[in-house]
Amino acid sequence: MASVDSESRWMYAQFPYNVTIGPLSTLVALYILGLGGNAVDVAYAIGLSVLVSIPAAILWGMVADRMARRKPLIIASYAGVGIFTLCMFFARNVGYVTLLYAMSSFMSAASGVTISIIVMEHAEEKKWGHNFALLQFISGMGSTAGLAVAFLVTGVANGIGGLLDLIVILSAASFASIFLALVLLREPKRTEDRKSVLNNFHAFMARMRIYPLIFLRVPKVSSFAKVFAIFNDGKSKYLFAMYMAAVVFYFGTSVFNTQYPVGLKQAGLGESSVFAIILVGSAVQVLAFYYYDRIVNRKERKGLISYSLLARSCGYLLIGIAFLFFGRSIISGASFILYPLSAGLAYAVYYTVSNILLFEAVGGKKKGVTLGVYSSIVSIGSFGGAIASGYLSIALGYGSVFMIAGVLIAACIIIYGIMRKFEPKRRIEGGAVMPSSSP
Repeated sequence: MASVDSESRWMYAQFPYNVTIGPLSTLVALYILGLGGNAVDVAYAIGLSVLVSIPAAILWGMVADRMARRKPLIIASYAGVGIFTLCMFFARNVGYVTLLYAMSSFMSAASGVTISIIVMEHAEEKKWGHNFALLQFISGMGSTAGLAVAFLVTGVANGIGGLLDLIVILSAASFASIFLALVLLREPKRTEDRKSVLNNFHAFMARMRIYPLIFLRVPKVSSFAKVFAIFNDGKSKYLFAMYMAAVVFYFGTSVFNTQYPVGLKQAGLGESSVFAIILVGSAVQVLAFYYYDRIVNRKERKGLISYSLLARSCGYLLIGIAFLFFGRSIISGASFILYPLSAGLAYAVYYTVSNILLFEAVGGKKKGVTLGVYSSIVSIGSFGGAIASGYLSIALGYGSVFMIAGVLIAACIIIYGIMRKFEPKRRIEGGAVMPSSSP
């Protein structure tokens, strides 16, 4: 990683902030269990945090459009996440924890929709690619460091006591980001708007990596109706298949991710072991995203997306088998191998390639509308998967739920196969949109 110049040092403020948000969803799941909650309670906590992200992304996006200054939004986000995380320390009720986590997610959106604009405003366009890669690296390392802290803290103190200690440490990290932002972040001399993100490949990819919901305006009902007008032309059919792949993928992913920490805990693993497994997966994912340029310039992207989905599906299925037929030791060993494969490497490849395909597909005058619909569908899939996971876990058990998630991910391979028949003749080559060389 190249050295950080004076105009980019503000990115260091993202590191402690990501220390806070990296382990937060796992912490919330384990904390709810410690308070006497169950899989359904965790499902509603995760589901509500996803649901509030839609109005949060719209609201904070509108605020960012109307405010020339960026620092207040970033500081408000860091402060909000820190305050609501700290308030969990005093919560002894599952409902309060759920509400506080939702509010934390709401405030997190303020920095999510603003951070990519700040990158563009602080550098010339020729430096955007390097600076976005640097921001993603710092953010990813922060999330991984947060999981490492969680592993160490819960290893020293087990149970609720360790989780309460962790809450204090994570909230302090977010407050540290406020100090760094006040010192390092300067208001830019020029301004960019959110539409600029849609016109630059590196900006778009970084924005989707850091905060994957893009709403330039409130989606209209007519915009969703057009999703199902699939017999107009090839592009409409292509977008429809992409939307369907997204909703199935994120539904299946949310089913697995929501209940995975719960399942590990109920299988007899301690909090420290749960964080250790998530930590290894996060580290592999950060490393894979670090080399995403090599994925961008690969011509056989169609094969890459199928292989990544197959690897993720197999990882989920094998983890499900371990839960169904084996005990704690096998579950733990399998998780340390299979989770980094499915949630780390396979996810990084899929996420990169799918967003390249999305960027290629949304060209034209209606980028904002298309991405608004796509973001809504992603949120609907994630919310539905989270809620369904709780009831499915109670009814079928964790092993069966993880296998269902694997089948859903495998179904995406079929959908992408159908999608290829209507692929537009455009592709990304080194960050630029180029004519497709595929037949």
